[in-house]
Amino acid sequence: MSKIVDTIKHLRTTGRGSDRYGACEVCGKSVSEVFVFEHRNLVQRDDGSIFSHPTTGGTYGHRDCLVQSFGQPNISQH
Repeated sequence: MSKIVDTIKHLRTTGRGSDRYGACEVCGKSVSEVFVFEHRNLVQRDDGSIFSHPTTGGTYGHRDCLVQSFGQPNISQH
């Protein structure tokens, strides 16, 4: 049976702005490049392999707003 071995903070860019994703969910202002911040579970399968799985749909907004609200991510993809 698979088991959760850790939870990480993940920050990634969507490659688009408010035209696609709407305003920042933290400050409510327009965003030129929207980022999404997720908490992800690291899950270990019985065979020892590990994969990550989001715990929520994430929060969308300015990079700085997200980091200020949720802390520094463990993984950041620009």
